[in-house]
Amino acid sequence: MESLRMIENWPVPTAAAVVVRADGTVAGAHGPQEHRFALASVTKPLAAYAALLAVEEGAVELDEPAGPDGATVRHLLAHTSGLAFDEDRVMAAPGTRRIYSNAGFEALGEHLTKATDIPFPQYLKEAVLDPLGM
Repeated sequence: MESLRMIENWPVPTAAAVVVRADGTVAGAHGPQEHRFALASVTKPLAAYAALLAVEEGAVELDEPAGPDGATVRHLLAHTSGLAFDEDRVMAAPGTRRIYSNAGFEALGEHLTKATDIPFPQYLKEAVLDPLGM
């Protein structure tokens, strides 16, 4: 596919793409598929989905305390817990400022681990990734 070759012009050291049909067969691929790419912020929707499944199962509630003092699961999900971007440091009172926060999602994973007695990576795998075939 010509469109897949366009990734050669992206200003990144390594890029790969695969187009997968609904039946799971590969329609086209380009770049090093064996290369391991860090998913970074792409994982946040998956972690959020796991948290919402925990809410649905009754393991946690959106408005229960989690993270820094005064914050809740809802604050962590909405990046309004007040935690800094990439460190366990409070920069604002919960609910007063939206700060895109990796630390907030780490706190969310720790909270879910305590609430479910299942390590968060295992919970994520069993609740989200396995059912989605990931």
